[in-house]
Amino acid sequence: MWIPGDIRAISTGADLVNTRDTILALEEELVDAQLKEELKALRAWIAPVQRLPFEILSPIFEMCGEMHWKAPISIAGVCRFWRNVVQNTPGAWVSTQVTNLKNLELLTVYLARNRQSLLHVTLQQTFLISELVPYVHGIQCIQVPNLPRPMGDICFPHLKSLRITGQYSSIGMDQVTTDHFPALRHLEIAGSLGDRLEVLTFSLPRISTLTIAHRWLGTPLLLRSLRETLLSLEIFFMRDRYSLDSHPIHLPRLKCLKVHRYAPMETMPFKIVAPALVTYIQWSSFKTSDALIHKDVGTVTHLRYANFRCLTVFPEVRVLQLYIPTHEVAVALKAIHDGHRFPSLTTIEFKFGRGHKVQKCLPMVEEWVKQYRSTLNILLTTDNWRIDLPGTIETWAPKPYYEGTFITPPPNYSRE
Repeated sequence: MWIPGDIRAISTGADLVNTRDTILALEEELVDAQLKEELKALRAWIAPVQRLPFEILSPIFEMCGEMHWKAPISIAGVCRFWRNVVQNTPGAWVSTQVTNLKNLELLTVYLARNRQSLLHVTLQQTFLISELVPYVHGIQCIQVPNLPRPMGDICFPHLKSLRITGQYSSIGMDQVTTDHFPALRHLEIAGSLGDRLEVLTFSLPRISTLTIAHRWLGTPLLLRSLRETLLSLEIFFMRDRYSLDSHPIHLPRLKCLKVHRYAPMETMPFKIVAPALVTYIQWSSFKTSDALIHKDVGTVTHLRYANFRCLTVFPEVRVLQLYIPTHEVAVALKAIHDGHRFPSLTTIEFKFGRGHKVQKCLPMVEEWVKQYRSTLNILLTTDNWRIDLPGTIETWAPKPYYEGTFITPPPNYSRE
């Protein structure tokens, strides 16, 4: 593009010609740029995504918000129509993450967008929990590495779920009292419960689902304190040795017991008496025995347990879930049939790793069913379990309550 050497100098005839030519060229470029913008707008107008109405986009954006907390912010930057849709989709703004004090004000944005719904909040640092005082009435789920001590006067009146995710966290039961969490129903503790009390002198919330890593002595006391309210218990045994508790723990309302064994122990360090138990799930690491460690399974109707060679009789089990390799399916079916240990069985669900060829099993499974158990329903999957077992948190809670495995095995017992 031609530019005069001195804009204040007297123009010559050649300068005038060059200036006119430059102006014409710039006007043509301006028209081209305007045409490109118009063309871009027209193409966007006829694009398939643009033609989707609010009624279709809104639930899609809601699912995106469930999958990642930043999704609604990213969606709002795509185009004006999408921004309008996502801003008017309260369900897309239910989960957020606070990493530092600077993005704490995101809570104000999310609370305004979700229109009186309660938030699921993940805190990256423990001290941030004390910064939530202005927002306590708008939060129903908190995930935090640890709880501060002391807790002070902070109270979350509507909080339903508390997840303490730090592997080296240590909390006392006086930090999860009704003074701080009066509405708490779901509690997860990945670290240590450090209490050595024999009697509680404070009031605990009516917790109905508990996930806990049993590391020290506080677990039996907590379980006994929740005997009237606990419906579902998931417990991770992390150590090789525990002190045995000779007094049985009675949980009369417990419906679901889920046990993860990372330690080579034959029985649990305390006996759980659960007359209403209907779901039992046991997972053992590859370096431990797969023997049944909760022996009283007479009332269990739904079982997830990989050891199909176990000699225990399960008189009431109707649904059996097995997570095994595909090459063990035939052996498992034969063991189940020959042992007569599942007289009430109606459904078996096999779950395999993603690399396994499910289709190779189908002819053999169909032939076995025809020959031995024509009324038996067999399901094969490589994804999520297709049957949610009664009493598990997946049957009633939205994903942010439980998503992700946060209690990891000790190094010596990790999966190989």
